Amino acid sequence: MKKPLLGAAAALTLLVACGGVDRAGTRDNIVKGLKASGINIDSKCVDDALNKYSDDELKAIDKQLGKSDTSGQAGEFLVAVQGCIITS
Repeated sequence: MKKPLLGAAAALTLLVACGGVDRAGTRDNIVKGLKASGINIDSKCVDDALNKYSDDELKAIDKQLGKSDTSGQAGEFLVAVQGCIITS
């Protein structure tokens, strides 16, 4: 799996609701975005990846990925989401 594809999917899908991150909506957008690219992904695993971070951390990750910066927590998040890909 290519990190740029995951980075684009993750960076463009962070949803904010009432000042907080809409984790279910973000998960759904990540899953739909990758499925549209022919990649199947475990949504529960994506939930687990999102739940490792606070809302503020996810917002910072989103900003980083929007700048194609995959260092630090942004890179860790991408690795976690990449681990959610269903290969069979």
